[in-house]
Amino acid sequence: MKRAPIAAVDSGPLVALHHRADHLRSAMDVWLQAQEVSPDFSRFITVDHVVDEVHTTLLRTVGRGHASAFAARLLVDPLIEVAQADPSAVLARASGILPRTRQDTGLTFTDLALVEMMQERGIRHVLSFDRGLASLGVEVVVPGG
Repeated sequence: MKRAPIAAVDSGPLVALHHRADHLRSAMDVWLQAQEVSPDFSRFITVDHVVDEVHTTLLRTVGRGHASAFAARLLVDPLIEVAQADPSAVLARASGILPRTRQDTGLTFTDLALVEMMQERGIRHVLSFDRGLASLGVEVVVPGG
């Protein structure tokens, strides 16, 4: 049986999964939900900047305890790898892109860090609600969409 591809994950689906889940569920339960939403992928990867973005969003919406617990679970979950973004590579990529894309599409440094990691690893698909990522040459898969 052919193994399904790896997909990158942006912050939006992670925040949405947290809000759909009981706050006390394990990370495995959350990712089982993710596989129901996106069964074409066997593993997921994101970058540390995305984890920071998720933590910051959850901190504002559900409080420090839930935000920190969810981010900590992401860092040890066997179904998602958290890669460290290479700031110099992201900055090199961002030099001509970020000012233009920020105005046109609302893309951020975190978006560029995620796409840079994807391109470095040959990953084509990203689970995201941000369709503007497609302007950076990746295939956006909208969970549930």
